[in-house]
Amino acid sequence: MKKFFSVRQIGSDGSQNLKLILLFLLISLFGFILSITLGRVPFKAHIVFYYLFFHYEIWMSLLGAIIGCAAVLYLHCHKAYLPLKIPCFSWPQVICIGILTLLFCWWGSHYIYLKYPLSMDEYAPLFQAKIFAAGHIRGQIPPELIPYAKALTPVFTIYDSTTHSVMEFYLPVHALLLSGALLLGDPALLNPILLGAAVPLIFQIARQWKPDSVYLPFWAVVLLVANNQILITSMSNYSMTAHMFLNLLWLFCYIQPNPRWFVAVPLIGALAIGLHQPHCHVLFVAPFLFRLLLEKKWQKVLYAGFVYSAALIFWLYWIGLTRSNESNQQTVACFGFPGILQFIIQLINLCIFTNWMPFVTLPLLFIALRNFKAADPVTRDLFYGLGLTIVFYFFFLLDQGHGWGYRYLNPVLGNVLLLSSLGLVKSSEKTALWSRMTLCAILIAFFIQLPIRCFEVRQFVQKFALPYQKISKLDADFVIIDSSNIWYGNELVRNDPYFQNRPVLLLNQYLSEENLKQLHSRSSKIKTLHYDDLIRLGLPPGRNVTAHFNIPKKT
Repeated sequence: MKKFFSVRQIGSDGSQNLKLILLFLLISLFGFILSITLGRVPFKAHIVFYYLFFHYEIWMSLLGAIIGCAAVLYLHCHKAYLPLKIPCFSWPQVICIGILTLLFCWWGSHYIYLKYPLSMDEYAPLFQAKIFAAGHIRGQIPPELIPYAKALTPVFTIYDSTTHSVMEFYLPVHALLLSGALLLGDPALLNPILLGAAVPLIFQIARQWKPDSVYLPFWAVVLLVANNQILITSMSNYSMTAHMFLNLLWLFCYIQPNPRWFVAVPLIGALAIGLHQPHCHVLFVAPFLFRLLLEKKWQKVLYAGFVYSAALIFWLYWIGLTRSNESNQQTVACFGFPGILQFIIQLINLCIFTNWMPFVTLPLLFIALRNFKAADPVTRDLFYGLGLTIVFYFFFLLDQGHGWGYRYLNPVLGNVLLLSSLGLVKSSEKTALWSRMTLCAILIAFFIQLPIRCFEVRQFVQKFALPYQKISKLDADFVIIDSSNIWYGNELVRNDPYFQNRPVLLLNQYLSEENLKQLHSRSSKIKTLHYDDLIRLGLPPGRNVTAHFNIPKKT
């Protein structure tokens, strides 16, 4: 005879579950109200971060609020069965899931993301990857184009006026990885491969981290592949998928019982520090290394300390070699004590992060947090790494700009998924409530959230990708772009690192009258694209950008 347990019969857990669902409901309602309120003002609608929030998070926040209300009703009215049978993945199944994830993201990079590096955070490493693939560290401006260097150079690249060479602003490991994918024939392969490999990786981590938990590996895999944030980001050229993968690979080697695996741990860390920005790995790894020190594991401390110190010195040397003092000062100026605006940004980030995951992920994370005092060291360090990363960005005075979901947390997304899976397993020991809600949330993530997100991303990316394709195919030697009143128009300058592409793209704002005369004397095939020309191509204006996106115009 089956026993039925109402949530109220479980004791204090019933009220705790209700509080967690209400927390999620409040976050969703906050996102919905904020997106409506600030969208009507409009509050900094010309900045892409706010634009994407106001126009693309309103419906997901509303959906989250509806799901939160449904969960409250479920909690009070439904009788949860005990237990709920959950399947256990085998290795062939996990590998198949990884391959399917890889193929889906690769397909999406072509047909949803249109193989277009939308932001300059995506374009700069691809620019550098082409240089590495050619066997060089820097690209070179031809002598005849040196007078126009500033107008030619893409955003987030560094021009050396002494050697007249160019390279990306960021650290180079991501570009090195991209160069490998470039040699394979398609740089869009990199992130899908890394995400596909992360599937069996997180499966094995979950198995070894909690060997007594039968269902933890299942939930870790399912929550990963149902996460819209990492799926869409892996269709793009962002370095964040690589950050997540290398941090998971580091954790995999760290938790191995055989001490020989530890040899690889700081070596992976050295690569992760140089991937893009050093803090992404440092914030993840700091709690683990500090614990080694507290536990007086001196051999590991000395070895890891030596390798990490050497890596930090090398990458600091690289930064000093490649960046000017002015650019370093600009980087330092991005940090400071948070004001009211920064707290608003972080609240927006919380809403975005919640909306791009299966809706139960955040409540499950809090369930795991409730057991923090009794947690094992790895669990605590995963929480510390996540907490450090969140706190760090309160002191980063800028928003993330372009991005799908809250991409700044992608380096510790593995922490979130593992801890949320742990919270789900802990809750399932008493009631099947959260297991049932998680299965529903995963179905919603696959069949409602993901199609909507794919449509939104393609709609947004094509507004820039299609006009750029037309510009890059113009019959001209030089195309001069007057981007002053075009939304992110300066990002249209995307030349080959050796500037052999035709047409060569230049920004009008950095060309003097003398430069223009020289260009016209050099070639008769020069086109200048003014505001009206760029609008006809379909690019959004700097002013009234909202109306442009919401009211389609014929080109």
